[in-house]
Amino acid sequence: MTGFLDLLSARTDSEVFQPGEPIYLQGEPGSLLFVLLAGEVDLDIAGETVGSVGPGEVFGEGALLGEPKRATTARARTAVRVAPVGPALYQVLAQRAPEIAAAVLEARRRHSNDSKGDMG
Repeated sequence: MTGFLDLLSARTDSEVFQPGEPIYLQGEPGSLLFVLLAGEVDLDIAGETVGSVGPGEVFGEGALLGEPKRATTARARTAVRVAPVGPALYQVLAQRAPEIAAAVLEARRRHSNDSKGDMG
């Protein structure tokens, strides 16, 4: 079975961000989670880095878990390539590559531990 990273890497709708560029901002509404395909991302709360994400990891998962606003700012530490995943694509991925659900739950656990709160 093909993994969700393989499925997402083959898509043409990935986005590229340069170092220092925000992917999303704390407090704004969110409807997408992101899978980091390449590079490194810092997660900040009120300007302080509280976690980081590496290739193959999921972030912004709160958007699909019912959080009304982003709890962090996600900022590219290096040049990055991300795959945005909305609810419909998530459902397709979950059927074709169920391990994405485990990745989302692991991201929630890790980010909650990093900040002692929500990181979506």
